[in-house]
Amino acid sequence: ADSKSTQSSIRGAASSVTKPLTSKLFATKEVHMVLVVDQIALRVLASIYNVNTLHEHGVTIVEQLELSREPLPGVHAVYLLDPNYESVTKLCAESQLRIRN
Repeated sequence: ADSKSTQSSIRGAASSVTKPLTSKLFATKEVHMVLVVDQIALRVLASIYNVNTLHEHGVTIVEQLELSREPLPGVHAVYLLDPNYESVTKLCAESQLRIRN
């Protein structure tokens, strides 16, 4: 029972932080987007939303920052990341690559 209450507390805290942000992100259903997440953000997101809810709000695909991905020209990308060194470094590297191409 103790781990369930801890898990519920974590889910509640994560929800209170992310729901205001994601409600703005998901304000329109007309936009189709890729949601790029790191491992930490994926765990938080998965504890709050299921895949169907994301799809209902225009998220076409969820991709992991740490994995190699194909470019999707013409599709909006939203990044949800933990502000740690590895994630920020990877994001900066991707941004530099897009600027060069």
